[in-house]
Amino acid sequence: PPPPPPPPTLFGVNASPYGAANVYGYESTAAYDGMPSVRFEGAAAYDADAPEPKRKKTLYERVEAPTSKEHAARMDRAHRFAKEAAKFASEASKSGRNTPTMQEMKKRDASAVGTNLALEKKYFRLTEAPSMATVRPPEVLVESLKLVKQRWTANGDYEYVKDQLKSIRQDLTVQHIRDGELVTQVYQTHARIALECADHAEYNQCQAVLKSLHAAALERVMEANCMDVDAGKKKSKKRSFSDRKRSSVEIASLPGADDIAEFTAYRLLYAAGAGSKSERSEALLRELRDVPKALKTHPFVTHALEVCEAKASSNFHRFFASYAKVARMGAYLMDIMAPSVRHDAVRAMIRAYAPTVPVDFVSRVLGFETPDDARAYLINLGARVEDVDDMLEKHPRVRTYDVATEIAPRMSYLSFLEERGELKGETAVACALRQPGVLERKYETVFECAQRGFIAVHKPFAVRLDTPRGWSEKTEDGTGRVEKVRFVPRWDGDASCEDWLNIRFPDMHHRFCHQLDTATSGVVLTANTREAAGSAAKLFRERRAKKRYLAVVFGWPENDEWTVEAKLSKDPDDVKGFKERVDEENGKASETSFTVIQRGYCALEGRHFGAKVSRVECRPVTGRRHQIRLHLMHSGHSILGDQAYSEDSDSFRMFLHALELKMPFADETLTFATPPPPSFEEAVSAEPLA
Repeated sequence: PPPPPPPPTLFGVNASPYGAANVYGYESTAAYDGMPSVRFEGAAAYDADAPEPKRKKTLYERVEAPTSKEHAARMDRAHRFAKEAAKFASEASKSGRNTPTMQEMKKRDASAVGTNLALEKKYFRLTEAPSMATVRPPEVLVESLKLVKQRWTANGDYEYVKDQLKSIRQDLTVQHIRDGELVTQVYQTHARIALECADHAEYNQCQAVLKSLHAAALERVMEANCMDVDAGKKKSKKRSFSDRKRSSVEIASLPGADDIAEFTAYRLLYAAGAGSKSERSEALLRELRDVPKALKTHPFVTHALEVCEAKASSNFHRFFASYAKVARMGAYLMDIMAPSVRHDAVRAMIRAYAPTVPVDFVSRVLGFETPDDARAYLINLGARVEDVDDMLEKHPRVRTYDVATEIAPRMSYLSFLEERGELKGETAVACALRQPGVLERKYETVFECAQRGFIAVHKPFAVRLDTPRGWSEKTEDGTGRVEKVRFVPRWDGDASCEDWLNIRFPDMHHRFCHQLDTATSGVVLTANTREAAGSAAKLFRERRAKKRYLAVVFGWPENDEWTVEAKLSKDPDDVKGFKERVDEENGKASETSFTVIQRGYCALEGRHFGAKVSRVECRPVTGRRHQIRLHLMHSGHSILGDQAYSEDSDSFRMFLHALELKMPFADETLTFATPPPPSFEEAVSAEPLA
C-alpha cells in the first residue's frame, strides 16, 4: 500500500499545479494525455478505476466497408458539392476572399467543417465571418488539445495555453459544435487551468458553458440508465424515499458523474466566497437551487455544502479542517474565502481567549504551515507577539511548553484612552473591548443595588447593547413546500454591553429595561430579577420614566427652546429596515422638547471645521425608535456624526449621549446619570475658527 499522506497544509499547497501529485495522492488536473509517464506515479487515483464512457459515433468517423449502393450515392453527393464549392470559390474571389466562409458552407451542408490542419493557431477576435481555411476541423482540434496539455505540463506558460484554448473554443463555436465529449473536455481543461492561475474571468466563462453542458449530459445519462423506472414499466409520477436515495447513489457511479459533481461543487464554493456579502447570498441561493437532486449526496457536493455552512456560521474550525477533505481543485476556491475567515477567526479568538492566546494554537486551528507563518500573519494584523516564560504556573493548560509564544491585542489608542476615557474610531473600539483591562477602564458601573435588582452602566459609543444569537432561514424543496432550516449560531466580531455585564457580573441574568442605539453613548439600566424588570417596564409603558440627552447639532436654532410633535413610521425605501421617517398619516405619535445650551463653531477636523454647531439638551416624552434623531432632522438641525439622517461621515462618532434616567418608583425615585464625554465640550468652540 502507498505511504500515508503528510499532514495537509493550506492556501494552494494541497492544490498542486497540473500534472503534479499533491499530498492527497491525486492530480489536480484532467490534462493527462501526452504527459510523461513519470508524472503519473501515485496520481489520478480518483479516475483510474472509472469505466470509460461509451463512445458515440460522430459524423466524422469512417464507415467500414460501404456497399456499392452507398458508394454510388456518396460519389454523386461529392460531385454535386464539388460544383457548389466551385461556385462559392468564384463568388469569394470576386469579393476578395480566397475561400468561402463557414457561414456560406453551413447553409449548404450542416456537417461542413474547416480545412485548417495547423495544431497551433493564435486567437484573434472575429470581425467578420471566418473563412474555412482558417478553421480547424474537430479531429485536428482533438490533437491540438493534446498538444496544449503537453505544453502546459512541460512549460506552465499560462498566456500561451490561454491563447490556444480560446482559439480551440472559437473554432468549435463557428462550426456550431456546442455539445459532445470534445467540447466538454476543452471547457473543463480551460476552467481548471484558469482556476489554478487565479484567472477568474476565464474560469467564469467556462463555468457558465459547463453548467448547461453538464445539465444536458446528466439528463441523457439518467435517461440512458433508466433510473426512474425499470425497463418496460410505465413511469410513475411519485417515487418512494428509498427509490430516490437509490437513484442518488447510482448516479455517483455513472461515467462522467464525478466531473459534473466537481464543477457543481466549484460553483457552490465560488458563490460562497466571491463578491460582496449581498452578492454572495444571492449567488449562493441561486446555485443551491440549481444543484441537481441526483448529485446532492455526491461526496464532492456534500463537502462543498459543508464548507458553505461553515463559512455562513463563522465556524472557522470546521472550515479549515475541511481543507483536508477538499476534492480535486476545490482548495483554490477555498483560498478565496480563507483570508476573510481567518481575519474573523482571529477577532473571535481574541475576544474568547483574552487577554492572551498561544500562537501555536492559532497556527494549528487556522491551518498555518508553521507557527512562524502564524506569527507573521498576526503581526501584520497589528497584534503584539510576546515570548512569555514560566507559563506552567500562570497557564496550566499548556504544560507541554517551557516557553510559550503568546499574542495580545495592540492598544492603538492606549494613551488616548488613559487621557480622555474614550476611543476614536470604531476599529479601535472593536480592538479595545476584547481586553479585560480596557473593559474595566471603558465601562463604568453607575448604580448597583442587589436589593432592588438594578444595575446601571455607562455604555460607550459604537457598541451594541446585546449580542446577536443567530438567524433562521427558509428554503423550498422541489415540491414547493417551505421548510425551516435549523438554527445557525454565529460569532459576532464586536463585544457588546451584554458581554461586559456577563464578565463583570457572571452570576446574574441581565434584562435591559430600555433600548439605546449602537452609536449612542450614556446610561443603560438593566434588571436582574423578574420583579425589577416588571416594575421598570410599567414605568416606561405609562411614560413616567424621564430621560435627558445631550446632542451636538448642525446650525444655530432660532429659539432657545422648542418642542417637536410628529408621527413616525418605518421608512419603506430603506431595504435593511433600519431607518424611520416622519409620516403624519400612518405614523405613531411622538414628542420631544429641546433646549439650546451653547451656540458655537465646530472644532473637529474635517470638512465641517468652523461650521456653526450647537449643544442641545433633549427631553423625549415618548420612546419611539430614532425619535430624537428624526425630530432634530425635522427641525433642520441634524446631529453631528449621524450617518443615517445626515450627510456627515467625517466625525468619528455620533454626538448623542444619554445623560440621565429618572425612575419614579412607589417608595422612592431613582436617578441614574452619567456625565458627557470630554469630546462633547471640545467639539464646540465659542470663538469663530479660521
